[in-house]
Amino acid sequence: MNALEIGEAYLNALNAKDIAKITSLVDEQIHFKMPFAEAYKRDGFLMAVRRMLANLKELRILSKFSSDNQAMFLYETHFNEPVGMVKAASLMTIENDKIREIEVIFDARPFDRVYGTSELKKAA
Repeated sequence: MNALEIGEAYLNALNAKDIAKITSLVDEQIHFKMPFAEAYKRDGFLMAVRRMLANLKELRILSKFSSDNQAMFLYETHFNEPVGMVKAASLMTIENDKIREIEVIFDARPFDRVYGTSELKKAA
């Protein structure tokens, strides 16, 4: 699979809440970064993912492209209220057919209203 296919498989696994598939797609030494959390290994990353999936209703990819070993996605994530819809962009770097890095960019304010920044930082 190429970078775009791997990245899309990961986002589809998030949408399906398929932890086994997500785990199979990411490197053990994954570096994951988003506005309120950062993780450097798969265990910390999966803890953050599980917490997010508990409130995720749907993820819908709007646009995607890739270049060499990187893939970029723009998508809508729909969470339980009061968070609602959050538009996000993810840059994924692929090494040896695994996701080695993910940087997610979005407006974190809807989450802060629900969890508070200090609670969110505990996820990773």
